[in-house]
Amino acid sequence: MSERGVTSHWSCSHSASACSAQIPRLQAPRQIPCSACGGGLGHGQQWAQGQRWGQGQRWEQGQRWEQGQRWARRQQLNRTCASRFVALCVALAMALSACVSAPPPAVWSGPAPEAVVAEIRAAQAFEATKATPAELEIQPLRDPMVEDLRQQAADFERAKRYPDAVAALDKALAISPDDPTLLQERAEAAVLVQDIDRAERLARSAFESGAKVGPLCRRHWATIAAAQRERAQQRRGQAAASKRDDDRARFDNEARSADASMRDARQRIDACTHTGPARY
Repeated sequence: MSERGVTSHWSCSHSASACSAQIPRLQAPRQIPCSACGGGLGHGQQWAQGQRWGQGQRWEQGQRWEQGQRWARRQQLNRTCASRFVALCVALAMALSACVSAPPPAVWSGPAPEAVVAEIRAAQAFEATKATPAELEIQPLRDPMVEDLRQQAADFERAKRYPDAVAALDKALAISPDDPTLLQERAEAAVLVQDIDRAERLARSAFESGAKVGPLCRRHWATIAAAQRERAQQRRGQAAASKRDDDRARFDNEARSADASMRDARQRIDACTHTGPARY
């Protein structure tokens, strides 16, 4: 059948491009069905299918990447939690072992600190007779500010404000660091706050800075003897409370050493007494 000399029916047994070449020019372009082009796809369908395939591939890749990232984050979190757990276990084990093996602390075991200080100050007393006349005692001139601080410390001690007395004497020592009387008073204040180690160090410094004879010398060695006595009693208490044999043996040795130092200090108290010639 023909219409105005144009064939309205055709057949195509070749490729899609050959089919397109046989389409009448007067008709509107339209996509050739797959069956009309030997089962092939048109260019538009091929492009659309390629787009869909590419989108699918990108989506799958994105999904795999996101899953990999989540897995990596979970692994990192697991490693972090595991390391923290191990650290916590180690710290807990160390704390428990410290609680089990830590030696007992030193506790004040002797007379009250006030009684110890009274004993130290009583050591300076000396009874003079005709056969043993009074000994000479040197009193150095001091800065008025130092004297004021000494008086403040004495007032604080009477009020039982021992830390304040320590602070006042520390200020005085900052002005006169080598004054043996100040060092001795500070040593006695250390006894009042139950710091026997510092008390002994200060008393030894006072002895080295002083005249090494007289009433103040006896107070130095009385302080050292009292500190060693208290140390020996504390070490015996620690040895009795220790759960480990090596701690018990160490504290026993320290107690015996403190006893020996105490006996030596008591002998030195008497060596501080030097009197002048007898008067008739």
